[in-house]
Amino acid sequence: MEPRVTKAGEAIGEHVETATVATASAAERSLMVALVGFALGYLASLWIHAGGGRPARIADDKANAKVPSP
Repeated sequence: MEPRVTKAGEAIGEHVETATVATASAAERSLMVALVGFALGYLASLWIHAGGGRPARIADDKANAKVPSP
């Protein structure tokens, strides 16, 4: 009976080890996604504040004002 118990214990141990590795892998992947998202957001804010992209148009309320007729 001992050999069967030992084999059953080994099988259970392998499943537990596999589950532990899978859980750790999923946790590291979530952390990596969060860090990459943070880095991209930081770079985007630097680009926006540095004036990247299209030149800004400043609103001028007087540009469309009607000229009074003489």
